[in-house]
Amino acid sequence: MGTWGFGIFEDDFTLDIKDYYKQFKDEGVSVNQSVARLKKLYNDIILDEDFGPDLEPLFYIGLAASLIESKELLEEIKYKAIEHISSGNGLDLWKEAGIVSLLRRKLEISKFKKRLMKAECIIDQRIIDEKDLNSERFDPSKQNYHVYEFTFASGKKLIGNTVHPELRELYFRKNPLK
Repeated sequence: MGTWGFGIFEDDFTLDIKDYYKQFKDEGVSVNQSVARLKKLYNDIILDEDFGPDLEPLFYIGLAASLIESKELLEEIKYKAIEHISSGNGLDLWKEAGIVSLLRRKLEISKFKKRLMKAECIIDQRIIDEKDLNSERFDPSKQNYHVYEFTFASGKKLIGNTVHPELRELYFRKNPLK
């Protein structure tokens, strides 16, 4: 997974979640169904002993941020994200990059937590379509991750891993590294 900054969507994992959520919303799927699809896609990773402790917090923080952006925050997701932020989980990638990176990430997460605490939740009472969830499309083992290398005009290079390589290139064209 590539990490190129300190913001909520400045790593491949949370940006993949945002991309999937937007894709599901573009299909006209309800918030509940979209969240259920994402949980199905990422459940194996979240429960994995090696990856889960690092990625579960990023999953809920990225999902909460995606829901806030679309004004569709669900209470369960809000409180899971707050719980992870409060406990300090999900910071290992930034710890590995050094104390400055860790402190900058903590600052961004703290700002997001304040925004999250003020955010209002919606209630989506639409029933989750289990037949839809059982589609091969949402089988985690069928997800194709792609390693990519992107070179910016500045000459900086980034190597990452995503299920949405075509969207990642568009993202970096709009958001070049400084």
